[in-house]
Amino acid sequence: MNAKLIPVTENATKLAAWLVALVSPVVGWAEPITDLADPDEGLTGVQRQVSVVSLPSSDLRVDLWIDRPGGVYGEGDSMEIFVRSSESAYVTVFNVNARGETTVVYPNTYRAQNFVRGNQVLRIPGAGADFDFRLSRPFGSNLIKVVATKQSISLLDASRMVQGGVFQSVRGGATALSRQIQVTAKERPRAGWGAAQLAFTVASFSAASDLASATGPSVSVVPTQPATSGVPALDALLAAPGGFGLQVDLH
Repeated sequence: MNAKLIPVTENATKLAAWLVALVSPVVGWAEPITDLADPDEGLTGVQRQVSVVSLPSSDLRVDLWIDRPGGVYGEGDSMEIFVRSSESAYVTVFNVNARGETTVVYPNTYRAQNFVRGNQVLRIPGAGADFDFRLSRPFGSNLIKVVATKQSISLLDASRMVQGGVFQSVRGGATALSRQIQVTAKERPRAGWGAAQLAFTVASFSAASDLASATGPSVSVVPTQPATSGVPALDALLAAPGGFGLQVDLH
């Protein structure tokens, strides 16, 4: 996934947990960001092979989102991926880079089990994880593809997998992945299939702070003081912990 794995320090972990606790009551980690680009926009030909893979119809629904509106990251930026299925399912998350190189992001060495309970948000890497995603070259579009099944199946041929540190990669890249998914879906049409995908971009700038001028929307959380209305009962509500303490600005 063009991701360098970097240990998370204790202080960084505490800071991340504090930010999650601070933002969650207002933003809600369980809600997908909906202003990302069209899932197929800017994809390469090999990425589209994975994007258009057809799966058997099912009532299983999968939500997929990432931690940056607009979906543009600089080289060296970190990212998080969020997945949620409507029912308990076995979830596999792939990333296909601009050259068609394909990595299995989840499951991985740190999180070997891919069973996820229904309506539970899977967060990758997740709070307290031993690694972080740091995005690197090649620059350009990346496609995240999530495939989920209600039944436990072997989605990929083990002979096609290459272990490289924490993650496995697919020998033959996007072309091999799309063919293997189609073969498995044909063999197991009643496995209860669901899928989701989105595109993001790795750009050549390196600082996340450049996003405001170099790309589309970014999110900043600004502490604010509770307003006062002059009505004692309402003022008490406004001043109560957890109420109106933050505002989220989209730039």
